[in-house]
Amino acid sequence: YSNYLRDGLINEPWSSQEDKILIRMYTNLGPKWSKMKSFFNNRSPNLLKNRWKYFVSKYYPQIEKNEQKSAGLVSQF
Repeated sequence: YSNYLRDGLINEPWSSQEDKILIRMYTNLGPKWSKMKSFFNNRSPNLLKNRWKYFVSKYYPQIEKNEQKSAGLVSQF
């Protein structure tokens, strides 16, 4: 319910501004969708994750690759 039907959630096309915010937040926080939610009006964490997985990451694959590399470096220590 809270991801799809909650009052106030919007199901409109994403703006380029929202995509830029999502990219910046993902770069800073990684896949912390619940923490990112506060930067988006009327978008649930699930909507953020779906936007990233099915659209933004396809156009910006270098961001995810950098995230995986940095995670690998951290896990080595």
